[in-house]
Amino acid sequence: MCISVWKMHLSCTNSTYRLGSRRLNKIKQNTGNSTNTRRFQTPIPAPGPARAPPHGAAPPHRSRPVKMSSAEPGRFFCTAGRGLEPFLAREVRARLGATEVDCVSGKVFFRAAAGPGELRKLRSGERLFLLLKKHSPLPVSRSRGKMLHEIKSLVIGEPRYWLDVISVWRKLHGREGETDDVSQENTLALKRKSEEETNTTTKRQKMEQEVGRAIGITLVKQCGWRADLRDPDLEIFVHLNDVQSVVGIPLFRLPLANREYIKTAGLRSTVAWAMASLAEISAGALVLDPMCGLGTILLEAAKEWPEACYWGADISDLQLEGADGNIRSAGLMDKIELLKASVKALPLPSESFNSVISDIPFGKKFKTTNDAQLLPDILQEMERVLRVGGTLVLLLSQELHRCVNSLTKCAGGDSAEASADSDSGAAPAQAPSVDGNSSSLAQGGGESVLSRHFRSLVPEGVYAVSLGKTDAFIHKYRKVSATGNWELSGPGLKRT
Repeated sequence: MCISVWKMHLSCTNSTYRLGSRRLNKIKQNTGNSTNTRRFQTPIPAPGPARAPPHGAAPPHRSRPVKMSSAEPGRFFCTAGRGLEPFLAREVRARLGATEVDCVSGKVFFRAAAGPGELRKLRSGERLFLLLKKHSPLPVSRSRGKMLHEIKSLVIGEPRYWLDVISVWRKLHGREGETDDVSQENTLALKRKSEEETNTTTKRQKMEQEVGRAIGITLVKQCGWRADLRDPDLEIFVHLNDVQSVVGIPLFRLPLANREYIKTAGLRSTVAWAMASLAEISAGALVLDPMCGLGTILLEAAKEWPEACYWGADISDLQLEGADGNIRSAGLMDKIELLKASVKALPLPSESFNSVISDIPFGKKFKTTNDAQLLPDILQEMERVLRVGGTLVLLLSQELHRCVNSLTKCAGGDSAEASADSDSGAAPAQAPSVDGNSSSLAQGGGESVLSRHFRSLVPEGVYAVSLGKTDAFIHKYRKVSATGNWELSGPGLKRT
């Protein structure tokens, strides 16, 4: 078995340094690994008696860690896209029965008695790690040698601890095989990352070499491992910033967000799953995506809630062809029906669907200046086909989010929106939270302009999420009364 010091981040005040890894005898670009970064690799023997640390070795940076036992629930953390942390926290509780759930920006820590098969089913996370250490931030020092000592002491600890960790990792990792298929989407993402890392400064490169060498040499001396760069079996993830210091081991080669059943990628799968989780899909429900595109939302929903029936509509033949290919690849032909139709004139009966979920793709096919004009027509048709008591979940761009906010301003003042962070206080609005601790809601008192135009739709929440280069907002509504007849009247709609 091999070990590699993988990705390290060091943040001091406003400066961030990316620290890679280094082979003992020379620096070599490893093009055969999944991240295309430099690594230090060492084979790991089967657990056995630990070697005594060499004379003069530095003591552990912190007090001795608690021994990890495979009989006890494991400690894990999972990375998440910005804004999806509360969705992930709720999911690990519901799916894994997780305890000690703790959310920070970009990560969710938890304890769970779960094997790799159960852990791999997480839908809202990006990458899953076995948690080795979670400590307070390292003290900042101007001395390079002292900083190297602090980092090395944090990562290495005691050799007996590493043997215990590897034993747990072996039992978790060895139960299930892995596939190494990498989709085109992920290949491009890895390429961009590699290009960014090759543009690092000389100072940063020197620092990463020193850190990789220091950690690698210490592991070799204390644990008796040897260097081998060709075939790493294990990675070590180290993230250091002003908030905390985290060390972990990735459990799977590929991110959890990789969906082997998606042939052509569209909307980020984790965001699509989060939207579907808000729709309250139950057995026998009818679910519609009237602007389905490549069908990512329908795929995520059908995989998670297979007892429902799903319909997708789109005006584009090319998008429908892509969606059909994804549906066939996922083996969901009997679960999802597709039709060509405009979202402004759906050939579907009124009040026929329990849930309507859609990513409104404005800014790509339509001019931004027309967004506000098209939105009332779209909402009108979605409201018409939605049953009373049903849920409407929309993903809106920042521009459309501002447009909806301007519509939902109340006579007595603007709506209040709470933070999406799980460690924030509960929002003053009375609405169900995502993870049981906090939620991101936009609500207000009194009658809103939106309510006057669409009296049957009641807003239940707004969730800010990241789509990578841009941000978006998930809006949730519930239909509380039957839809009346509507006609266009000036800039808005008028009930007749």
